[in-house]
Amino acid sequence: MVNMKNFTSVFLILFVITCNSKAQEVTLNYGLSVGYSKTTPNSSISTSSVYLYETTNDYNHYNVMAILEFATPSDIRIQTGLKYFKVGYSRDIHPNPDIRYFAFAPPPKRDGANYSYLAIPLNINYFLPFVSGVYLSGGIESVHLVSGNSFTESHDGQIYESNTKGDYRNQFFMYTVGIGFEYQLDVVTLFIEPEYSHSIWDATDNSFTWSSIIGEQISLYVGIRY
Repeated sequence: MVNMKNFTSVFLILFVITCNSKAQEVTLNYGLSVGYSKTTPNSSISTSSVYLYETTNDYNHYNVMAILEFATPSDIRIQTGLKYFKVGYSRDIHPNPDIRYFAFAPPPKRDGANYSYLAIPLNINYFLPFVSGVYLSGGIESVHLVSGNSFTESHDGQIYESNTKGDYRNQFFMYTVGIGFEYQLDVVTLFIEPEYSHSIWDATDNSFTWSSIIGEQISLYVGIRY
């Protein structure tokens, strides 16, 4: 697995290359963005012949990112920062008509999971010279698991939660591609950026876990840089 030391080394190498490519000074920009993401699990959530499950409902979540950008007079900029986001799913459960249930063991009403992550992105933005304000973005994110839990809801409304953080990798990587548009307004730059991201490998860390929550994401970011 690539660790944080290697990840930092890659960033420094790219930064040095960018600095050496231009004799002029690199400008340091700061920013903040909020996004809305739709996440799809990597594989099917585990099922059972005892109950009947409806199609999994993926949770859509907001996320927030602090931005640090290294800009040169060229058309290429390097962007990093810190992003917080959540993913999860839920599904309704129904009795199997072919099975007889005892009064003390009815099927649950609903189950699901929620996971929180911190990500360190490293993106290269290339501004198209023939279209003002439009840029292409691509890079990699080092994703770190903050918390994870699964839940089951019974028909009487009680919810039972279980800590499942240990079933998933504490760190993995996702690649990202996107396209953005920015607009200069005095000293502040406004931008909007749709982005697609996908995990490079399975996020699970347990051979007995039949699901992988992090699969692919489609996100829309809106923010400012200054």
